[in-house]
Amino acid sequence: MKKTLVIIMCLLLSACAPSKKEEENQSSNRAKIDINGQISEFDIISGATTGKVEGPAFKGDEKAERMKWSGRPKIGLIEGDYTFDSLNFNGGYLATVAIIQDSKTKDIISVRFDEKAPENYYAPEWRNQTKRTSGYANWQMENERTDVSLVTIVNAMTYLESQVLENNSVTGDFKNPKGASTSAVEGFIPLLAQVEPKLKSPSPLKIVSVTRELGGGIFGSLQVVYNKETNKIVDFHYDEFFADEKDEITEETLQKYYRQSKYQSLSYLTDTNSSFKDDVNKYRSSIVDEEKLRESDTLGDGFNKIVNEINNYSK
Repeated sequence: MKKTLVIIMCLLLSACAPSKKEEENQSSNRAKIDINGQISEFDIISGATTGKVEGPAFKGDEKAERMKWSGRPKIGLIEGDYTFDSLNFNGGYLATVAIIQDSKTKDIISVRFDEKAPENYYAPEWRNQTKRTSGYANWQMENERTDVSLVTIVNAMTYLESQVLENNSVTGDFKNPKGASTSAVEGFIPLLAQVEPKLKSPSPLKIVSVTRELGGGIFGSLQVVYNKETNKIVDFHYDEFFADEKDEITEETLQKYYRQSKYQSLSYLTDTNSSFKDDVNKYRSSIVDEEKLRESDTLGDGFNKIVNEINNYSK
C-alpha cells in the first residue's frame, strides 16, 4: 500500500541551514492524527522506508509518552454494505481489510486493517499472530527499533484508514509513517487495489457494527454480517477492548493489557486460558444462519445490551 517522494538534503556540508522552501517541505512531511483521543505525530513518506530512520532516540517513560496509538473501533453504530478481503505478501504475511459502505451513496464509512505474521516470523511468540490488538504494538514500543521512529504497525494501519475515509477512495497517493511503512506499501495498499473492483459491485452482505463503553476502561464491540437477500446471519464477531491508557482501566490487574483486546491479546489469552475467546467462538457457531441475535449467559451484561440494541435497530 508505491509512490516516491524525494526529499533534498544537504549531504556535503556538515552545517547547512534549510531554505524556507525546504522548511515548508519538511513541515509537510509530518502528520498529526487523533484516533480515539490518542494523538500521534510522525514523519511520513510515499514509499517504503529504506535504511535507518534518523533523529533523536527516546527511551523509557519519555518514549512511552511520545508513542500513541489506538486500535479499537470508535464508539457508535455503523450500518452498511460489507466487503472483506485479504492478501498474502512478503513470503507469508497476511493483510486483511474490512470495508463498510453507505448502502445508498456507496461512500466508504469504515475501513479496518489488520495483519498476521508468518509462521516463520523471527520472534517466535508472534508467529501466526494478528498485530492490531494482540499486544504486538506494545512489544514494538519496547523494541529499540522504534526508539527513533516512535511508530508502530497500528499507526500505519490507522493513518492509512484515515486517508481512505478522507478521500472516500481506496486509490491515491497514500502516505505512510516513516519507519513503519513496509506493511502498508507491500500489503495494505496493494490490498486496497485488489478490493477496489468489489466495491464497485453491489455487495450481497450488510453489516451492523456497534461499539459501546462498558465501564472501567473496557469497550465492547459487536459486528454482525447478514445476507441481504435472506437476512440470515453469515458471520459474527465480538471483542472487548482495553483502554489506550493504563490509568483509564479501573481494575489494576487488567492495566497491563492496555491497547489490547480480550479476543486477540496474547498475554490475556494465556492468563485466562482463552476462556473469553472460547465463549465468543461457541456463541458464533450457534448463531450463524439465524435471523436474530440471542443473549448469552457467558459473555456478560455488556454484550447482551449491545445484542438488544442491534436487534431493536434491525427490526
